[in-house]
Amino acid sequence: MELITNEMKEVSFSRTVKEVRFGAWVLDPKLQTIYDGEVTRELEPLLFKILCYLIINNQQIITRQDLVEDVWCQNYVDDNAINRAMSELRKVLKSHKQRGLVVKTHYRKGYSFFLSAEVIYFDKQTEVINTLTPSKEEPDNTQSFSTSNSIKLPLIGSVCLAALVSIFFIYKPVLSTEPETEVVSSFESNYEEHVLSWLDGEYANVFSSPDAKQVAFSFTPTGLSNANLVIKDLDSGIERKLAVSEKSISPIGWDEDSSRLFYRVDGADEVCEIWSADADLESGGDKLFDCKDRIYRGSGVGEGHFIYSKYNYRQRDQLSVVTYRTLDTGNEFQLTSPNLNSYGDRFLLYEPSIRRVFFERRQHDIKELYMTDLDGSDKTKIFSASSSFWELKYVKSTNSLVWFDNRTNLIYTYSIGENKLSSIAQLPLDTVTYLGHSFISESKMVATTFPHEQSIYTLSLDDKSLTPLINEKYIDIKAVRAGDDVYFFRVQGEEVVVMYAEKSEGGYRYSELAGGINQDILYDYNNKLLILKADRSIKVFNEANELIDEIIEQGVISDVNVLKNGDIGYIVVGEGGVGSHSYVYSVSSRKKSRLPIKNNVWFDTGDGNRLFYLTSDDRLKLIDIETREEYLDIDFPTRVLKHLIVKSEAHIYYANGNIIYRLVDGEWTVFTQLEGGINVINMSYSSQHKQLVLGTLKRKNNQLVLLDINVEPQSTSL
Repeated sequence: MELITNEMKEVSFSRTVKEVRFGAWVLDPKLQTIYDGEVTRELEPLLFKILCYLIINNQQIITRQDLVEDVWCQNYVDDNAINRAMSELRKVLKSHKQRGLVVKTHYRKGYSFFLSAEVIYFDKQTEVINTLTPSKEEPDNTQSFSTSNSIKLPLIGSVCLAALVSIFFIYKPVLSTEPETEVVSSFESNYEEHVLSWLDGEYANVFSSPDAKQVAFSFTPTGLSNANLVIKDLDSGIERKLAVSEKSISPIGWDEDSSRLFYRVDGADEVCEIWSADADLESGGDKLFDCKDRIYRGSGVGEGHFIYSKYNYRQRDQLSVVTYRTLDTGNEFQLTSPNLNSYGDRFLLYEPSIRRVFFERRQHDIKELYMTDLDGSDKTKIFSASSSFWELKYVKSTNSLVWFDNRTNLIYTYSIGENKLSSIAQLPLDTVTYLGHSFISESKMVATTFPHEQSIYTLSLDDKSLTPLINEKYIDIKAVRAGDDVYFFRVQGEEVVVMYAEKSEGGYRYSELAGGINQDILYDYNNKLLILKADRSIKVFNEANELIDEIIEQGVISDVNVLKNGDIGYIVVGEGGVGSHSYVYSVSSRKKSRLPIKNNVWFDTGDGNRLFYLTSDDRLKLIDIETREEYLDIDFPTRVLKHLIVKSEAHIYYANGNIIYRLVDGEWTVFTQLEGGINVINMSYSSQHKQLVLGTLKRKNNQLVLLDINVEPQSTSL
């Protein structure tokens, strides 16, 4: 297979460029100086060359190898030399006026220019060559899809994915305020990490108390399967533990005055109970109510009331709604009303000082942060992002919200009073990934290090043997087999990139093909086609990694599948998440047709004119699309996710946790149960090998830590 190599990039500006303006600085290419109206600095030749190189090539991440080949113009440069040069450049670019981030580091990837740059020519023409917060392009209303021939597989930009798959599947955040578009204060910061507990096991579900004096978490000791509840006093270090035989206990939130903790008790046969207890755990707990569906986050409000996210809204397993419950009577009413084609509303925070409830509305292509009152009558959308808001911290002194993106190590501060994003702090990116986290204050956070290993396995449909396929130290989340080779997704800091594993003697040779906005990956073995899905497009590549076709839709493409005749089936959700339609696209004729089904979330073809599809209320159906005769209508024994359903030639399989089910004669049967703490988060089918290809999580020990964060911009003395 031919792999794409990078061409040499431009390093210096043309002689027609008079100056380049970015942030507080004005760059004079002729004199090789920068000035901000007060300070003029002459750049060393190497730093000047690197700066120009980053600005000119702003549309992609500049790798270390790019710097070696294009700036140093050598075959090899010591990493320390690159580190020193980038550090010196950052120092030079900081001043009293320019404190924000100019050069951004991408984890294990390289560097990019962070600000907008305006190029001014001697003939007074100007050109904006980069923007920090670009406006969203308007869709072309004249066509619903387009195609393109013989285009090399591109290096897609730094806009990446944000989604949750089982325990962990998130995509890169691309924040956009509404209608705020001005450049926010961005700066690099640092932190100190302190280990809070030294016990061997798995830490999870971290909740700090509103008064910032205690933190509750669940802890599973090494060798055991059930979690204990632990409350730790952050001043004295004293820990109090609650354990129940053969049951797991997980905190879900605090009362507004920090006096009581709410927690969930899980037992065999899907037993789920919600309890509360005093913070000292000495007086024992009180059972509040049974929960049919697990509750992950909630908050006590006043005396005897509880706000939480309730799942199974409108009989849809994955759809949640924010609910207000009176504990003594059990009466409930909804604070929110999500549309049925979204993933629902997830409770985040109740702030008693302003009597406001904050929640996340999870659309297919975007996450929206809302604020409402306790009646649910005054809803205000205050921010939008493409990544999830895992937790919020309200800072009373500044009337601001703070949240942390654990994929990019960015801390965002949003001013409620000014209705805008006020700052972004970049923490160093290193080998540590934080999963659960909870703010104690805007500068202190309790977090757990990532508690899972991620690997990709194959599961034989003949003998049920489980075999490692991609078993690296990285976060690899989904794979498809292409003969003896493998395409797969790898999380690298901000990006989820397409990797290619070429079979060689003794193993695989790995190479990166593309990064960017890819959300799903498929392979058509019969026609040797690689298919990548983004929010609103599907791209088709041939064996030479050339882009041979592209489908572009105005709505969000929520699911895509390769049908048995080589056609591409996909589902489009309308603007605002209202309504969905299913289409079949022929790669050979480049024509699409709409199927006579609506509001489904997955489909695949059966024999003849028969069609399998998953409804929005989680029922699997089989119909004849011409006669409309129905042959199957079946529920699932457990909660189902569409990315965990695949169809082989003979059966349909779906996974839930470590159990894989198979549909036989209209009934679900357990096909196999994975051992060793392995859970499935993604699944594909390889017809050539008669295998399921599984993206998995495997539990491992982790740590509970305190991050002491410097949230102020750093001044640098030169």
